[in-house]
Amino acid sequence: MKKLLATILALVMAIGVTTTAWADGEGTTANVAKIGETGYATLAEAIAAAQAGETIVLQANAAINSNTQITKDVAIDLNGKTVTVTTVGSQNAFEVQNGATFTIKDSGTGGKLDLGKFGIMLMNSKLKIEGGEIKVSPANPGAGVVVAAIGDSEVTMTGGKVVATNTACFNAGYFGKQTFNISGGTLESKGASTALMGISNNYGGHTEMTISGDTQVVMKDAAGNAGSLVSDATGNDVIKVVGGTSDSDITAYTEATAPVVLTGDGTYHIGTTAANAAVRNAASGETVTVVKGNAALTDVPVGVTVANNGAGTVTVNGSGAITEGNPYTVRPAEQPPRYYYNSTTTTTDTKADGTKGSPKTFDAGVGIYAVTAVLSVTGMAWTAKKRGN
Repeated sequence: MKKLLATILALVMAIGVTTTAWADGEGTTANVAKIGETGYATLAEAIAAAQAGETIVLQANAAINSNTQITKDVAIDLNGKTVTVTTVGSQNAFEVQNGATFTIKDSGTGGKLDLGKFGIMLMNSKLKIEGGEIKVSPANPGAGVVVAAIGDSEVTMTGGKVVATNTACFNAGYFGKQTFNISGGTLESKGASTALMGISNNYGGHTEMTISGDTQVVMKDAAGNAGSLVSDATGNDVIKVVGGTSDSDITAYTEATAPVVLTGDGTYHIGTTAANAAVRNAASGETVTVVKGNAALTDVPVGVTVANNGAGTVTVNGSGAITEGNPYTVRPAEQPPRYYYNSTTTTTDTKADGTKGSPKTFDAGVGIYAVTAVLSVTGMAWTAKKRGN
């Protein structure tokens, strides 16, 4: 009887441990997202439960099949995972409202937010892009954009990548003021029929976009065709490019005196930092061309040729101004002259075999040592003699 009871008890304990372990494993596996230590089965549930200022961290790839409203400050950390959005009809993937700030980041590697046909709509709100790849892939050209802004809205991008296929990365120009501050990451909107920024001025809005820092602008498709940076801008809109690189000519939006350097691979390097970095990384035999602005280029390697095809003042490693049609190639620096001491007290030692030995020169150090030694011996002798007396 005791053996039977012991066996039953052991089975009960084993089942209990197994059930607990299975439940824990199921919870961990089923958690698509977490806020702090709390897990959620779906991303939609996590967004609904998030409090203002909290960050949702993905634990697995997630799917959203309806429009999602963002009405409070919330961040999604892709954490190297992929979010796929499938909406019905013309619904936006996300709508950010009520002055909320929606932040997208990626603490992992390769995180993606695939918005499907229609992207993120800002309504008097803000979007911060810090990491991850955000894209739309509409079936028809111009069907949807990655980010559309209406009212007083703001987009700040410091990292990550925004990819638009057959459409624009951004759309604005509706009532109110829309501000786009892009200081890092990559903007990609390929194709001859597309614009990276589309502006709809039929509603009296005002759009400002500034591209700076190390932002990369990509607009050429596989055939080498590129659209425009901006479409339908008016005098009421302010578009500035003050830094970064581009695979297409967007110098119409750069300041008159800001340097723009074109390298052999067809890349435009905009601003002092990017321009100097481009020429410093050039190899001997390459030609870089300043196509606009003033440029005081420093640390340009030997063998690199710099041409000035613009109207600005260009100098290379402190050289005089380079004029159009007169490229400057950096030459090796002249070696400084070397001086040798020729002693007038040199004598030549002729050895017994008739060969000449090393020149004999007076060594001041040896002379001083010899005099000191003589004086030391003399002093010792005098002292000994005095003691003897």
